[in-house]
Amino acid sequence: MIDEIKKRYPWPDAKPDLPFDNHGWFGWCHKAMMDVVLPKDGKVIIELGSWLGLSTRFMLSQVPEATVLAIDHWKGDLSILYGADEEINKRMPTLYEAFLSNCWEYRERLVPMRTTTIAGLRELHALGVKPDFIYLDAAHQYEDAKADLDEIWRLYPDVRLGGDDYGGKWEGVKRAVDEHAGRAGRVPCLAEHAWTIARPEEKETIGKGMKRAMMFRHEEMDRGADALRANVMAKSDEEPKP
Repeated sequence: MIDEIKKRYPWPDAKPDLPFDNHGWFGWCHKAMMDVVLPKDGKVIIELGSWLGLSTRFMLSQVPEATVLAIDHWKGDLSILYGADEEINKRMPTLYEAFLSNCWEYRERLVPMRTTTIAGLRELHALGVKPDFIYLDAAHQYEDAKADLDEIWRLYPDVRLGGDDYGGKWEGVKRAVDEHAGRAGRVPCLAEHAWTIARPEEKETIGKGMKRAMMFRHEEMDRGADALRANVMAKSDEEPKP
């Protein structure tokens, strides 16, 4: 199955000549959610919406035996592009190539499926692919998020599921997730705006686990910021005085 997908979506022979670009919206709260629900012994992960590969690389690093099937058309999301600043606009012409360049070291375990989320899910299901985890961070409008979740429910009703952008300015995503959780007999569990859905009997365990993970990941972020500040100060001290 995986070999067939790799044939359909091959990597180029040479790495795109682009600098590494760590841009993205995947941070400490997403890591905290995945610390709890990402299956560390998983074999197949489906990612819906990959941008430049920040979340993709994290999952590949955390699940060493997994193949990640990254589904994205790499044209951007309307909610991102509408009124986008120059930092976003300048990336759009080479978005796909930048993803390949950023993730080059993982190419043996990563399949860049350049297609829509719905088409990609159907293609994988038709080939008999059974994911251990699906990460959803694609379109942010209610209708689009609902369509993705409807298709996941139809094809993979029992898969462990997580995603981003629950609430805040993304009320459409929250509404779609809440509706999906309700029909599945599950409840949302949150790490800030990163989300998963759990069976009622799992809610307390997953909720406590995510709180602990959030504390750890937030402290880790603070330590990184402190180290960066110390490094900047050290370099400043080394500079010759006028």
